[in-house]
Amino acid sequence: MLNIGVFGAGHLGKIHLKLLNESKEYNLIGFHDSDIINVKQILKDFNLEFLGFFLDDHTKKEFFKKFSNNKKNSSLDNWHQFEINNPNIFMRMYQFWVRKL
Repeated sequence: MLNIGVFGAGHLGKIHLKLLNESKEYNLIGFHDSDIINVKQILKDFNLEFLGFFLDDHTKKEFFKKFSNNKKNSSLDNWHQFEINNPNIFMRMYQFWVRKL
């Protein structure tokens, strides 16, 4: 099984996500998008679990200072709030790991 990710989750990206998620040949491990509301909906629609962002250690430490109860850094609502307070943190591009539930 080949691990694969998708860059962009607009109309065509969602088609790719659907096909890859249904495939027995590929293991969908992540996707890249610029809208956290869209990300949350895709996770729900495709029965995927958010596992965490690709981020530097400093950013992760800052997040955990603010959200110490979120040890797995898995709450997109907390990340959204963190981004509001730190608007350049993602530069409007979310990169993260997922897995099928």
